[in-house]
Amino acid sequence: MPTAYKIPENYPEEIARFRKQASDFIAGKLDLVAWKGFRVGQGLYEQRTPNTYMLRARIGAGILSPLQLRRIGELAYSFGSPAIHFTTRQDIQFHYLHIEDVEGAQERLAEVGITTHGGGGNTVRNITLSPEAGIDPEEIFDPTPYVTALTTRMIAEPDSFDLPRKFKMSFSNNFKDTADARIACLGFIAKIVEGKRGFVVYAGGGMGGQPMPGILLETFLPVEDLYIYVKAIKVLFDHNGNRRNRLKAKLKFLVQKLGIEEFRKSIHQEIETLRSFGVPSLEIEENISPIIPARISPVIINANNADYLQWKRRYVRPQKQCGFYSILVPLFLGDLKIEDALGLADLLSAFGEDTLRITKEQNLLLRNIPESHLGNIFNGLNAIYTLSDHPCVIANLITCTGADTCKLGLCMPRGLVIPIIDALQESGINLDDLDDIKIHISGCPNSCGRHPTADLGFFGRVGRSEGVSFPAYTVVAGAGVTEERYRFAQVLGWISAKELPQFLVNILRLWLAQDHRRAGFTEWLAHGGFSQIAELTLRQQIVPSLETAPEYYVDWGADAPFSVLKGQKAECSASVFDLIEVDASTVRESIAEIECSQDLDTTLARLILGASRMLLITRGIEAGKDNECIVAFLKEFIEQGLVDKHFANVLQYALKGDRDSLRHHKDDVIALGTAVLTLKDSLDDSLRFQNTRE
Repeated sequence: MPTAYKIPENYPEEIARFRKQASDFIAGKLDLVAWKGFRVGQGLYEQRTPNTYMLRARIGAGILSPLQLRRIGELAYSFGSPAIHFTTRQDIQFHYLHIEDVEGAQERLAEVGITTHGGGGNTVRNITLSPEAGIDPEEIFDPTPYVTALTTRMIAEPDSFDLPRKFKMSFSNNFKDTADARIACLGFIAKIVEGKRGFVVYAGGGMGGQPMPGILLETFLPVEDLYIYVKAIKVLFDHNGNRRNRLKAKLKFLVQKLGIEEFRKSIHQEIETLRSFGVPSLEIEENISPIIPARISPVIINANNADYLQWKRRYVRPQKQCGFYSILVPLFLGDLKIEDALGLADLLSAFGEDTLRITKEQNLLLRNIPESHLGNIFNGLNAIYTLSDHPCVIANLITCTGADTCKLGLCMPRGLVIPIIDALQESGINLDDLDDIKIHISGCPNSCGRHPTADLGFFGRVGRSEGVSFPAYTVVAGAGVTEERYRFAQVLGWISAKELPQFLVNILRLWLAQDHRRAGFTEWLAHGGFSQIAELTLRQQIVPSLETAPEYYVDWGADAPFSVLKGQKAECSASVFDLIEVDASTVRESIAEIECSQDLDTTLARLILGASRMLLITRGIEAGKDNECIVAFLKEFIEQGLVDKHFANVLQYALKGDRDSLRHHKDDVIALGTAVLTLKDSLDDSLRFQNTRE
């Protein structure tokens, strides 16, 4: 059986509990809020398509056996899903399920050692691990046994599933930090001191809408203290995390609040309390999946086969175990078609259980393949999956699902990938010259597409031209990692979604044309690349009108004009706050310009429009024409008493086009903008205004 973690003995009771809650919800006995609060902890999320769900299963440390892959493929087929989706946290997701499917999926997954418990919600999430752990010639030691044992212990503890916010841990096998331990809530990097194994520990990292690198917590934590240390932090977080404000609930904000010294002191106090109760150490199995001889005859490929040689150059790497190799299998957007999943499971079954890991780039890493059998894998992959001949720049491209399925998404990054690939292939650039450059795309400021960790990244935003919204992306670049620090990508400007594919090609051409090319993309950025990208964004920010170029106002992959609400009431999300901030910036800038404005009428009109439009989305109203926004604001905010009725006068002047009266009452216009900004600042994470009657 697979050994990534052991499912708790009481898991059947959890499945029965799900059955009861789902039945009550369907029967109308459980309200929507209570149902959501329960289901997300079971890894079940609503999708944009009505009455469909995404189910996320925990793949501990990204370790997936051929048997498990086959079961996952069979389940996806039974649900009618077109593909299995692999995530950047080494999990898998099923899409387009119905409630009635979920209980059976949980039971069938549990039979092969997989649980969905903690797949979402305010829980201890999947613990991620360097996919090369155990095979990397440069690793300090293999953390796999410690991660699997810690996962087993964590998912058996009830307090892992009702935390103030999600709690993410990562383990890396050396300071290349391929698991991004330094940007996790709690991160561990392998270290050996005087022959003893342990970890360097970082805390308080995270991405989301406010990326933060972790703070060095311990220079050396012995492996025998790993569990009690994690347990102490989990208890500390449980007792002191901010449960009242979801935006400030993550562990990183608790670290900020206490300060690193007080946080460290509190951990050790909690450890002493735990020791007084007697806390058992982790049960470690050092050799959890030994390499076995291949149960298949080797296939020999002609040594001059150009496709085979290119495949080896791109994707095949030697392991520290002499005579064995790892092989990257690139997936398109993290998806593996059902028939390909079943074929890959059959192919790998001849090589043992420890033959497959999920990478944070949403690809698959095959491992423990004898050199004599590389031909078997080459032929097998060519027979079951067609993306294995793409260069690394495409293989490493990451996107989130965005507005395709996610209710929090702004843009549709998955639809953007095809035109990006087309633009790259048509550019004439030798894509193998791009090395392993990381291009990451998120559909909103949340970091599900990992844009803060990209060499070159983009995240969705709302653009506006003549009052009409269009899809756009903020441009970031320059993430990097050294043994001393982690550097997030920095913001360099924005670009319309329509222009982005060619914009990306233009950046890569600038890089390849420089003398610094030999030093890599990061070195080029440090020698003028940042400013060149920023200048390029400014040159490509002119967006034509809706009448002359309607294609700019339709997102890639969409079949209708761009819309944030997409026909539904806005939910709490960073994407909605991002849209609000577009108008908030306009209001602040207009207030600052009024006293020295060369065109006071235009500035006042822009201020009133921005103030009127800014918060309409909180009422489920998509911004329309200028006067429509003002009328809606009068109805939803002035008449409802959320904004002082005194401001109705200047709004009426604006509706009538009475410029003389607006100039005479410019102080009231400024006060209106200030009042709306103050109201915006009172929004909580549920898009409700604090200190009001809501």
